[in-house]
Amino acid sequence: TREELTNGQEQWKGELLGFFESRFPGLLSHIYYSLGKFHEELPKSKDYFISGNKCKLFEVKKDPWMQDDPAKPKVFALSGFEVSEMKEQKDEILGYIKQLGGSVIENIYWDDRVTHVIACGLRYGKVMAAVAAGRWVLTKGFMEKSAQKGEWITKPRLFVAHDVVLRNRQKWFELGEKGGSFWGMKAVLLMCDP
Repeated sequence: TREELTNGQEQWKGELLGFFESRFPGLLSHIYYSLGKFHEELPKSKDYFISGNKCKLFEVKKDPWMQDDPAKPKVFALSGFEVSEMKEQKDEILGYIKQLGGSVIENIYWDDRVTHVIACGLRYGKVMAAVAAGRWVLTKGFMEKSAQKGEWITKPRLFVAHDVVLRNRQKWFELGEKGGSFWGMKAVLLMCDP
């Protein structure tokens, strides 16, 4: 019956809230399950963000690695816009960067001065290098929204290309270089003499 279903939903909702409270103590979160989708009901005075399939809940005020300092210079690299079909989009993005006072490094290789990568797809060397270095990897939407606003967006998490970007930014923020994806790894190159 409908009453039994409602009771089952309430029990499930209570278990879900208990899970979040145990995993993320101190966060004021109420997450309800309705029609197969999660809906947020969070205090308006706080800024929250739910990331990814695992529903990790971040509170921006407690997670400064999710913010982008507007005073720091923005150095961009573009990734995935190299093909001729993407030239118009690439030119549009370059125009936004110039309009907002950022700079662009147009190089096929990774440059450590890059602070942001605007990506059209994830399977590119610059994207992987940026993720490993804890830099922002964002979609074109970040540029469009910043241009509309007339200034850089300080909380670009909504335009992150993949959740792994946030995880690696957190590691870099908390551990510095030791938080890098390849820190402490050892590699062996097997080579034969000609």
